[in-house]
Amino acid sequence: MLAMDGNNSLKRVCLPGDRQVADLRTFENSDYYLSSGYVDQFANEVKKSRAPLAPPGPELRESSNHHEGSTSVPDDDAGDPTDGGTRHAQAPCAENWKAAANNAHKRMWAIFDETGIFAAACRHGFILWLVDMIRSSELAKYPLAIIAKLLEILPPGFLMGYDIGCVFEGTIDRSSLGKLVSASNQVASVTRYMLKHRRRVFIDLFFSQWDADKYENLGNMLYNNYSQALKIINVDGPELEHAKEQLKVNEGELEVWRLEQKEYFSNLGKEPEEHVLKIAYVERLQELREAQ
Repeated sequence: MLAMDGNNSLKRVCLPGDRQVADLRTFENSDYYLSSGYVDQFANEVKKSRAPLAPPGPELRESSNHHEGSTSVPDDDAGDPTDGGTRHAQAPCAENWKAAANNAHKRMWAIFDETGIFAAACRHGFILWLVDMIRSSELAKYPLAIIAKLLEILPPGFLMGYDIGCVFEGTIDRSSLGKLVSASNQVASVTRYMLKHRRRVFIDLFFSQWDADKYENLGNMLYNNYSQALKIINVDGPELEHAKEQLKVNEGELEVWRLEQKEYFSNLGKEPEEHVLKIAYVERLQELREAQ
């Protein structure tokens, strides 16, 4: 089980005007970062479906010409992770996410080069990979690159969580990451005005320390999980059997209840057809009353 999400706090400000820097190094000695070349091979996999945003202002056009050592260009036609979906194209969570992403998109591009990071972590909180988001909000190429790397390394059967996973499922046919993103925000205040190389060094150092702390606490986590499993077997098991006797239910009925609950949650975001018809009927009655 894994999780992935973007963090817009770890931005880096562009150089103003024609200002140049001497340090053009790129930090490549990292166990976390996926290369921009690897990520960009997925740039054209998904095209955006939303209406195009307003043309960039003068400050964006000027800043886009001055990025030290960067050959990347803004992905004006690249889709976000919701644009590839068809099954849940009208999901409210996707529409809300897209609206928020558009607003962030308009505000950030003019002054930032790296607009954040996209991270993946396992369910125990260990960092797997990081991707720099370059002059963009969350585009589909970032999670696609993570999924591609997972398919290269891990055997089939892994589970991936994403905050708009209901739609991203169509693109690629609650997690421990929340605490990670919150903690990494502490680095934002010192990386915002750094050079490109030093920013990556600091981010890499932060996540290296994060993983070291996680490894240090791994023994306690395994012990607590083992204790919890023993409690479920030795305490909750007999209590369940006692409850079944009191309620006079059997395993078959429990399985039926489980399937009913599964169906209920799978349809929770869908408005029942009979409700739609009732509302349409009332609307027609109102129109008839107004016409008379």
